[in-house]
Amino acid sequence: MDFIAGCYKYQFTYGCEKIDCCNQYCSNCSKFIYADLSDQEKYLNAQRCAVTHNQTNNLCPDLPYCILHPEHRAQQETFKNFVLKFIVKDLSKERINTKETIEQLRQNFLDFEKFCCILPSNDQPLSIFNSAIDDDLLYDFSSKLSSIPHLNAAVLDVISNASKKLLSQVQIEKYSQLRALLLLFYFPAIIAPSCFSIVLEPLLIMIGNLSKRANQILKNWLSTLPKLFVQIVGASHVAISMYFSMHSHPNPHSTDVSNYLKTLSVYYDVNSLFEKPFSPSIFYNHHINEAINLEEELELKQNHKPSILKTPYVLSIKTKAAICQLESEHFMGIGAYRSFLLNTFGSRSNNDLFLTLRIRRDHLVDDAVTQLSIQNSFSFLKKLRIIFEGEHAIDVGGPSREFLYLVSERLFSPDHGMFVIVNDKYHWFSQCSFEGDRSFFLVGAVVGLAIHNSIVLPIRFPRVIYKRLLTPQNPLTLNDLREIDSQLASSLSAIVDMVNRNEDVSALCLTFSTTIDCFGDKVIVPLVDGMEDVEVCNENVDFYIGSYINFMLVKSIESHFDAFRRGFELSCRTPSYKLLDPAEIDILVSGEEVLDWGALKRGAVYKDGYTAKSRAVKWFWEIFENFSTKQKLMFLKFATGTDRAPVGGLGKMKLVIQRGADYERLPISHTCFNTFTLPDYRSKNVMFEKVMLAIQHTEGFGIV
Repeated sequence: MDFIAGCYKYQFTYGCEKIDCCNQYCSNCSKFIYADLSDQEKYLNAQRCAVTHNQTNNLCPDLPYCILHPEHRAQQETFKNFVLKFIVKDLSKERINTKETIEQLRQNFLDFEKFCCILPSNDQPLSIFNSAIDDDLLYDFSSKLSSIPHLNAAVLDVISNASKKLLSQVQIEKYSQLRALLLLFYFPAIIAPSCFSIVLEPLLIMIGNLSKRANQILKNWLSTLPKLFVQIVGASHVAISMYFSMHSHPNPHSTDVSNYLKTLSVYYDVNSLFEKPFSPSIFYNHHINEAINLEEELELKQNHKPSILKTPYVLSIKTKAAICQLESEHFMGIGAYRSFLLNTFGSRSNNDLFLTLRIRRDHLVDDAVTQLSIQNSFSFLKKLRIIFEGEHAIDVGGPSREFLYLVSERLFSPDHGMFVIVNDKYHWFSQCSFEGDRSFFLVGAVVGLAIHNSIVLPIRFPRVIYKRLLTPQNPLTLNDLREIDSQLASSLSAIVDMVNRNEDVSALCLTFSTTIDCFGDKVIVPLVDGMEDVEVCNENVDFYIGSYINFMLVKSIESHFDAFRRGFELSCRTPSYKLLDPAEIDILVSGEEVLDWGALKRGAVYKDGYTAKSRAVKWFWEIFENFSTKQKLMFLKFATGTDRAPVGGLGKMKLVIQRGADYERLPISHTCFNTFTLPDYRSKNVMFEKVMLAIQHTEGFGIV
């Protein structure tokens, strides 16, 4: 009876393993009848239930295996000790005891109930936030196993066996089953081609079809297991590769691929929960990127039919950028055609085929504000064309690029007071800017025009700005705050840790207020109106942290950001930009962060008598390779109109170096075509002097 009483006590305290339990005598049930009782009262009720157990059985059949079979704890400990010794063995010096290893695997893997609870990281019951999975230990163990060829057959056998037993369940109903599902993906044997259709494929489908609650638990667990996350995402890519290899005419819209993409969508949601999310590229699938026709996908999406564009995370940034450009060109064509028709029928309104701005260099910002503010919404669909007053260059890309570059430099300059530099790299809205909404509207319009016209800007925002633009419904987190104030985010995280340790946060003497710096003056402001004197305690600390995040990322910059958003949404009318992840739109606006200068050289083409082996070309690259990073950026801006790399990197620029016959002249550039005209100088020293002089005077000089 003591054993039965112990089971009831556990059930009343921790509950069973059912994800949705309906037994009112189980603490895991939403209608648990003893929910308000003390631990002592629960213990007494456990004793009473044990006495009447034979007449009235209220014990859940799904209590943890180790509770129903306490003798298994010793076997668990034995296996864990074996694993710890196994993973540190130096295979070059020590022989693996194959018989012992296989025996341990069979003892702990063939019995599915035992497999569900192998290698627990803690003694706490499985719950919404506790998977009891040791990510490092399981990864190291599975990696060591897979590195020993003569164990492969045994590992495949036990993993296949566990998989089949899990798949025999109609649906995952227990925490332990969900844990087993994740454990399987640590072992590379799961992607063996021989068991693709009977193991990997149905397991992925199982993940995609989890109940809503099980799905959320899996996301919570997986967001704390980065090594498993990489493995499980990779398994989905393997499944897609298997599909494409098994079909002579693979269809990216097939049911099979749709199932795999449904599973990937679960992982995509998980990625946002990591403290440091993985790059969006972890989801890119080259088979799908190569198989789809962009125009057809756009048409399917526009006609509300199934399209890969509804699962954009599998598309590379190059593909998404191409889709955005395709749609922008489509809108530009519509805008130009509309103006053509209006001109044909004698309309008196401004029916320019382009969004034409006439700009005076010494009144750059004023002219931009004035002329953009009078445009109707339809004008922003057209291609941008810039005419600099007093200059005769025809804008086929160069002047537009230079205009957006220069106006960005002015608006984002610290002297302008609209933006501040945070974390040494990002432009963030100043909380104390005296500029009106009109100026912030212009900034948004400039960023939108840059996307619409495929122009890279010399600025970089924290990604939370794009998160607010693309997915305003998603909650803001400490990860978002960390981008603009890493020290504050760390301090708030430390407060969360205090609460988790049951420490009293009121000892910190915090209130719902903060201090901001307005041009050297310290100003105390409330995080929530009317609550500046409210003290922070354990009961309201979650609200305090949420309020602090909201103040920093929303409330303190609200009017400026709203004006910025209006300008952005007016000028960037391309719906496809919403396919992008915040990290990807950052690259679209600001270019690649890491510049591969070798790619610029490898991608260069030569004209008018020059080849890669020409003396002048060799001299130039020798000079360039000795440039400092700053000088290389100056050259890049001189030759292309921007010192940023486009999507795909510097190699995608296709720098053209053409021969100039007059060796007395300075080099010139045609930024519309990324063309650098380099005279065939008589000496390397002369070339160095001429090139340096040219790149140091880029604005409006030597640029066609």
